Amino acid sequence: MGDSNMSRAGQEHALSLLTATGAMNPDHPMLQRAQDALRRQLEAKRMRIEGELREKENALTKTKKQREEVGVELYGYQQNLAKLQMSLEKAQENYQALSDQRMRVRAKTALC
Repeated sequence: MGDSNMSRAGQEHALSLLTATGAMNPDHPMLQRAQDALRRQLEAKRMRIEGELREKENALTKTKKQREEVGVELYGYQQNLAKLQMSLEKAQENYQALSDQRMRVRAKTALC
């Protein structure tokens, strides 16, 4: 065999780098730095996303509380409006009764 051929040990080393799919074995020491960098990158992204999730959960909780408070306030306004409408109806009935009474009195005094 010539110099261009790999020694058997070299071939075995080259084969040990590759998995059955032709990719480098993920446990190989040459990949450790890249895997560590990727792990740090993924961990930072996970922490950022968890922080965003906490912020959104807090905003949702705050919005739900505000919605409940607005609902209670609206209910109070609706109750007040119902009372005012009843008062208006009574005032209109009183006005109509007084107007009718005035017309009867005028008609009666006009006949006399």
